[in-house]
Amino acid sequence: MAWQANTDVSPCTDPKAVIEYVVKYATKAEKKSPSYRDLASNIIPFVNENQPAMSLVAKLLNKLIGDRNYSAQEVCHYLLNLPLKHSSRAFITVNLRPEDQHSHLYRVEGEETRRGLSVLEKYKERASADEDVTYIDFLQKYNHNRPYVVRTRAKARVLTYFPRYLPEDTDNFGRAKLLLHHPFCNVQDLLSIPEIHNHPCDTFTNAYAECRALCGDSHKLDGLADPGFDQEEEDIHEATPEALLDNIEADWAELARNLPNQDNNNNPYPCTHPVQRHNMLGLRAMDDVDWNNRVGKYPNLCQDWWKTTKLDFPLPPGLSTTGLVDYNNLERKQQQAYKMFLNHCFDWTEGHSPEPLLVQMEGEGGTGKTTVVRSICAALDRRAAAVGKPSPVLRAAPTGVASHNIGGKTLHSMFRLPVK
Repeated sequence: MAWQANTDVSPCTDPKAVIEYVVKYATKAEKKSPSYRDLASNIIPFVNENQPAMSLVAKLLNKLIGDRNYSAQEVCHYLLNLPLKHSSRAFITVNLRPEDQHSHLYRVEGEETRRGLSVLEKYKERASADEDVTYIDFLQKYNHNRPYVVRTRAKARVLTYFPRYLPEDTDNFGRAKLLLHHPFCNVQDLLSIPEIHNHPCDTFTNAYAECRALCGDSHKLDGLADPGFDQEEEDIHEATPEALLDNIEADWAELARNLPNQDNNNNPYPCTHPVQRHNMLGLRAMDDVDWNNRVGKYPNLCQDWWKTTKLDFPLPPGLSTTGLVDYNNLERKQQQAYKMFLNHCFDWTEGHSPEPLLVQMEGEGGTGKTTVVRSICAALDRRAAAVGKPSPVLRAAPTGVASHNIGGKTLHSMFRLPVK
């Protein structure tokens, strides 16, 4: 009996390569979402005539999930009220569009509807004592709820920009740069900064050109136009076939039945097994069970059955000789590896101290890597036994299946590495 769990190991050979991979993976953009009008027009022919409104809404949501407009994991986290991320740093998205293109947040309080302020509007309302504070410092360091004061103990926020203008878009890129690094009360004030411009500029391209000539690289690092930043091409995903939407709907309906606080009245998906709050454990109907008739039902069941069974059927101490290939039947390159290890072992058994042998054997599946490793290990064991020494071989592999094939352990088990 052996534990054959899979453990994938990817060695980190270069810190820079790891960072670049993580950044690219985290910032990878999805394809542009189609409009709701286009989505609805494609779905209407498949709407259920008996319940058209409910069918349309359900298919629309399923279409959004199926086409990866919203990932299934994201929707699941929203439905179960789970956090989408956990981070030691706070992130904030900075809208770099022109101010007249910004959207607004409206809040309904009682019978009144009030419009919330964007971060840019809050910056423009900062106190007079903070007139010299730049927008980027306000974004990173200041509290965005009144009063707008510095967060003295918090780490600076990480900024993500949308849209991210490239230097080729000179006017928008220049406006974004001036917006971040020079104090202002109105965005148009950035066309005439007293410390930089002798006269008002007609475009942000000219305004930023003069700023660049005077300020050089003295601006704070903002992440715009970073060297090596490459915009990925849009991912192309095939649309979900209409025939699969019914299955998707059934899956999400099943999830909806298990949501907490589900009222079966007027619910198209009645709750069959509702998730209870943690403080209700022991007070639910299913918890009111008489366990007396189950006590002593299996009197001969030993609590240490698993440990006892492993002791009764131990793994063989050495490598099994079943399936071993004789040296003469190995291929030429396999024989070369075989000889290299055996010669190294002879030096060791004769009392010498040879340099450590570091070898990596590569090959496609089925080319005999495991075969030659098993043959080498068996030969080394025989040589050590012949001179009265213990086996010099430790057999380990990244995965449980691979380690089982060579009669070894996983790397995590041998070196006691934590799984998490």
